[in-house]
Amino acid sequence: MQKKSKSPEYLKLKKFRGEMLSREKQDHQKAYREKAFTLEEMLPHRRVADELVSLYLSTFETTYRILHVPTFLKQYETYWAGTETADMAFIAKLLAVMAASSCFFSPTTRLNENDTLHSAAGGWIMAVQSWISSINVSSTIDFNMLQIQCILILARQADATDGDVVWISSGSLIRSAMMIGLHRNPARFPKMTRFWAEMRRRLWATILELDLQSALDGGMPPSIDLDEYDCDPPSNYDDEDLTEDLTEDVIPKDAAMITRSSFQVLLARSLSLRVRVAKLVNSLKFALSYDEALRLSEQLVQYRDNALALFPDNASTSISPESLQFTRSFLMFIMVRFLLVLHRPFSLSVQLSPKFSYSRKICLESSLEMLSQLDAPAVSLPEAQACPHLGQLSGGMFRDEFFHAAITVCVEVSLQASEFSSSKQPPGQLSSLSSLNDLVRSQQDVLVRAVEHTLDTFGSRISPRGKGCKAFIFLAMALASVKARLNGEDALRKVEQVAAKSIKDCERLIRGKAWADIRREDGPVVPDTLAANLNSADILTLDSIYFVGLTVSDQPLDFGNLFDSADYGFPELWNIDFITGF
Repeated sequence: MQKKSKSPEYLKLKKFRGEMLSREKQDHQKAYREKAFTLEEMLPHRRVADELVSLYLSTFETTYRILHVPTFLKQYETYWAGTETADMAFIAKLLAVMAASSCFFSPTTRLNENDTLHSAAGGWIMAVQSWISSINVSSTIDFNMLQIQCILILARQADATDGDVVWISSGSLIRSAMMIGLHRNPARFPKMTRFWAEMRRRLWATILELDLQSALDGGMPPSIDLDEYDCDPPSNYDDEDLTEDLTEDVIPKDAAMITRSSFQVLLARSLSLRVRVAKLVNSLKFALSYDEALRLSEQLVQYRDNALALFPDNASTSISPESLQFTRSFLMFIMVRFLLVLHRPFSLSVQLSPKFSYSRKICLESSLEMLSQLDAPAVSLPEAQACPHLGQLSGGMFRDEFFHAAITVCVEVSLQASEFSSSKQPPGQLSSLSSLNDLVRSQQDVLVRAVEHTLDTFGSRISPRGKGCKAFIFLAMALASVKARLNGEDALRKVEQVAAKSIKDCERLIRGKAWADIRREDGPVVPDTLAANLNSADILTLDSIYFVGLTVSDQPLDFGNLFDSADYGFPELWNIDFITGF
């Protein structure tokens, strides 16, 4: 049998991708050679720095507590006043802060005539990494250095700069923190001030959380065991309550009072449970029973509901409504994420036994809840204006989770389509069940629109370096397969067409074309070509018994093994013949 030749579009993009990777590697090497000791020269105009710093403090610093805000702002003002010699550690910290918050701008937002903000942020990240590498010996590991490394991990994830290997860095960060005793209870150090005791608790909790989230990203176990540290969790303090000369104990604020630390305090309560979930689902030998999964799920839901109840619209807080909304969305996203990774291994097993229907239900509801975070603000913002919204993180941080959530919705629609063909009813019953069919078809339309919106967001977040293309192309193919089935089209042919189109779209984005212009010229990535006809379609039943014995392995896109518990990753786009390999 003669092997099919690969698509010309695929070969063209693969060559172009190789050129991009080669150029990126050269840029990395150049940065490490030349930028290690020119950090100060890389700082943008103060107006830009002011906006990026303010954006970071109102978003990430309300979730992962790394900085003492009054101290950082004092150092910031001192630097711009020029009254003291520039501290390289502070400049590195400032560049990392600005790189992290730059993700809330469009990938094509320009910093100046020569650079986009996104490309400048990549340069800042590489420069800070180079600076750390040049001085990072055991004698230089201190609290300041750990803060910089934490912010750098956030920046790499948020801007999709080597975010796929952050788990390696987070594990190294844990070991560095343990070298200076951050994992030990501050009460063991009698001479330690109350200020530094609380700052150590905050930073240790942040390091643990960063490692846990990056472990899920990479499908790896967390780097630390819960028995290997005794540092107690942080308390609900406002930064203004903590000063370096503090000599008396300060009573923490009530949980109902929202502070910058509320997110971290609430998340720390469920840390041990979430670490256990991550170890179970990412274990090399998956041995999680369904009964145990249900027990863990119940606890996760309880933690989530209790935490979100403390973020009502009328909450008493000193932070802005926008910051509060970002913090609440971030908290919800993380808790829902753990529900998804816990139930995914069982959700498709509903084809073998109806008892797993609950996991299917949880996965669909959680996926839709997660994808709802991609909804942009109602007001249209200009490109040069920041959008501090969780959906802006889809280009880097949480990109795979948004992708998996969208694929879960595709799986649901695919299973529902299978019910049409497996539950045909006599023609005489069509009229009596037509209302139900209309309702179900309406639900399917809602699910498809959710995936379409996700695909549109993925396209808008593809970076000029090509980050995000893989998720965009594979989701476009999955959506094409699902829509073709619903519309009675040739699914394989439709997938091939959409794959070729999405590859061309990615190439145009990498070459600098704006996503809005591509959409305006070409329309949707996966267009609707046929109108569904419920009168001629088979009847859809919601009885879970119809899932028993069904299979989707004969479809152009096989969703059956997409969520193997041992591997949540996806094959590299550039090493797979996804045009002809179905």
